[in-house]
Amino acid sequence: MDQERENRDQTIAQVEAFKNGIQHRNIEDMVFIMEELKKITDDLRARYDDCENYKLFHVLVGSSEKSPSEKFDFPGKDSILEIIERIEQALKEHKKKVEN
Repeated sequence: MDQERENRDQTIAQVEAFKNGIQHRNIEDMVFIMEELKKITDDLRARYDDCENYKLFHVLVGSSEKSPSEKFDFPGKDSILEIIERIEQALKEHKKKVEN
């Protein structure tokens, strides 16, 4: 397996682990994450007419590809892994506010 393919497989596994881990969180965290995901995916759909052509978008939202995706991930701050990191950070900040 070449390095690029291995990196892609690892990235897919990270996104899947995040998605699968949502259901194992407490209900408040789960609701927060799902609301954030809804906002973010709606934003991506609005800004990228071709968002259905991105492999990691399908992995994140749990949809099936109609055909193999032409693209792997969004550029820059729209990268799915960066989005996941921002959601995790937002959750931490939200929990701090709730605790105080």
